[in-house]
Formats: sequence, structure tokens, C-alpha cells
Amino acid sequence: MAGNADAKGMLFQASLARELVDQVAADSAAPPVLGEADYYKLMNKKFRQMAELVKLAPPSGMPREQAANFNALHATFVASYNYWSGINAGGTLDSPDPNRFAGALTALQAAVAATDNVINILRDNTNTTIAEMTARKPGKPRSKDAIALTNALPPAVLQALAPEKQVELLKALRQDFADKKGKKAYPADFEPALKKIYQATRLDDSFVDAQDALQPAVIAELMKHKKELQQARDEWPLMNEADRLKVFDKIIAAHCKTMGFGPPTALSFVDKPRTNGGTYQTGSKDIVLNRNGHAADDFEAMMDTMFHENSHNWQFQLIERLRGNLPPPLAPDDPAYKQALMFEANSLEYFSTKEIDEGDAYGKQPLEAHAFRAGAGMARALLRALNT
Repeated sequence: MAGNADAKGMLFQASLARELVDQVAADSAAPPVLGEADYYKLMNKKFRQMAELVKLAPPSGMPREQAANFNALHATFVASYNYWSGINAGGTLDSPDPNRFAGALTALQAAVAATDNVINILRDNTNTTIAEMTARKPGKPRSKDAIALTNALPPAVLQALAPEKQVELLKALRQDFADKKGKKAYPADFEPALKKIYQATRLDDSFVDAQDALQPAVIAELMKHKKELQQARDEWPLMNEADRLKVFDKIIAAHCKTMGFGPPTALSFVDKPRTNGGTYQTGSKDIVLNRNGHAADDFEAMMDTMFHENSHNWQFQLIERLRGNLPPPLAPDDPAYKQALMFEANSLEYFSTKEIDEGDAYGKQPLEAHAFRAGAGMARALLRALNT
């Protein structure tokens, strides 16, 4: 239907809530910070998120003043849609009117405000529902309600939940579906809900900031072996496994020393690990590397793999500290505390690479999102240092 298509189109402009709200000038007469092409590219990126919100009606029983935000959201889209009806192939407004883009930015501010109001209302209502589920007495079912809640929520609302609330939702989701032998007996709608949460999770800012602040110190520690690492970079395809392991030992030692966690119990090459590059074994606490992997002879790729797998080593040590099984205990005011809660919840319901499908829940689940970010970031920083 044309009406539905128009409604989706209207969501282009309001989908910038987080990215543009600080960039659009409060004074509509001020020049825009972004050019038109960048502006529309960003709108397109957020289209899917906002397309979910326009489908919603105010929940039954919602106070009138809150329900009015849903009406405002739709009304704002309708009022401002004309600004976006003439986008040309180059991503700019196809109009001779020089004021058209400035007017569009002014209209966008109202759309952003209406959108944020709806997201915040739904987030607060969801927090209340999660708290009610968490407070239920032991033995009282939670998972069915948690699944229904998750599958009904727009991704934007799940993304707006604080990490600790996402953890509570994850725990409620899985509580009722494991038998006494530990084997899973989950209903068909469990996995879509779990993937939806993982796709909405984000790394905790305090944890990321603390890690990023230590990256230069890791590289500085490694630069004590700069000549040796430069030689390894240049001769990597010709090096034997014993010499490669010596390089990896230096990577692990610097990473662990600077970040403040212990090394894995062992490091070795094998013929068939579970993945192409390598694997951290949570049981034995060692790292195994695929000697036959397609990137085994690529120095940067293997540095990425080593930082990635050693980041998994760090994650599971954080989990053990959170549980009080490894000193020192992880205190609530530690920058890693909230992220460790999410790592722990993820470790109980982990997607292996064999379970990837649409949306990449594998790569977005907290354990992997952090390891991918850390591996790539550290490897790039190391290569830059070695190349200077």
C-alpha cells in the first residue's frame, strides 16, 4: 500500500537521533554541520531502526500525556516528509530553493525530539517490566514473558536499555529452559529473542575507554622488542612454528602485563581448531592456532588473531573475578564490572560460528564484539608502530 511506503519513507529523517542531535544547530539560521550527502547517508543508515517505531501504537493503559508522544511522532513525520521526497541519486535535495536543506534540518530537530521521547517512554516501561520479572520468587516462570517482551520490542528500545538491564533480560530469557542434565530444551521463539538482544547490545563505555587508554602502553611495551618484531613482520611467511610462538609469547606477555590479567595456560598450533584462525579454550584456558588457516602466513592477521584470542582469555578471567573465584574480586565501581556482567550472561548462551545467520548475532554478541574490536585495534596500532 502506498500509505505504508510513505510511512517508512517518513522515517528517514528522524532516524538520526543519536548521531545528529548534537550536530544540528539549535538556531535554525545557523549553517548545518553536515553536508547534504553525508546527511542523507546517515539518514539511510538509521532507516531500519526508525521503521520499527512507526509501526507502534501507544500501549494500552498508557497515560494520555505519554500517549501523545506517539501521535507527535507520526504527526512530525507527516509534516516534514515533503523535505525528503525529492532526494536525487547523488543523495542531495533536488530543488532550486537554497533554503530547502536548512528547512529540512529545522524539521528534523522536531522529529528527533519526538522519536527520542517514544524510545525513552518504551525503555522506561521495559525497565519496569524487567524489574517485575527479576523480582519474582524462585520457581515462578519468567522465560515465556521475557521472550514475548523481547520479540515485541523494536531494536531501538533494546539498544536504549542499560547493559545491566540487558543482562537481567538475558537471565530471565533462559531461566526456565534447561533440564537437570544441563541440556537445553528451548522453544522455537527463544533463539530469535536471544539473537535480537545480542544484536542490540553494545560495549560499556567505561570498559571501552579504560581499554583504549591502555593501548598505547601495550604498544610501548612491545616496542622494547621493535627490531625483533620488525624482522618477524618481514620474514613471517618463512618462519617456523617455534619462532612464531616466541613472537606470540611476547605479544601475550605485553598484553597481559599492561591490561592486568594472567596469560593463558598454553599456546600451540594444531591442525583443526574450531575456527580458521584460532580458539581460546575455556576449559583448559589455552589458545590453539590453526597452522592450516588461510591467514597463517599473514603477520598482521595473526597479530589480530592473537590479541583477539587473548582478549577472550581476559574476558573469562573477568567473569571469574566477578564470581569471586579469582583474586582480586571485581568491585561494582570497577570500569570492567558492567561489561563483565554481560560477558558472564553471554558465556551461558554463546553462539558458535556454526550458528551464524542473518543479523550476525555471532559477531555482535558481547564476547565477540569486544574480541573483534580489541584484536583489530591492537594489531593496527602495532603495525603502525613497527612501520615508523
